Amino acid sequence: MQGITTGDGGGIFINVTISSNSTTVLHIRGGYIIPTQLPAKTTTASRSNPFSLIVALDQIDGRATGELFWDDGRSLNTTEKGQYYLSIFNSSSVSI
Repeated sequence: MQGITTGDGGGIFINVTISSNSTTVLHIRGGYIIPTQLPAKTTTASRSNPFSLIVALDQIDGRATGELFWDDGRSLNTTEKGQYYLSIFNSSSVSI
């Protein structure tokens, strides 16, 4: 099903149908940093894959921010117990 709808907050949602061998295009709003990691078949295996950061600077102020929440991948209620790592990323462009 294809179509464009608007959300209550003014966002735009685009529904498209793709085939299993299609490449998905990701549009990133300026001002955000997105941590990425190659997937693996298990959480344990994925833990050994390095992270990368996608930084999309805002067109107006040249800044971006993002977060990474990291827990052990096994335990329950890690947020309530404070057993996690939260990294906050900030970036800004510098022009000369």
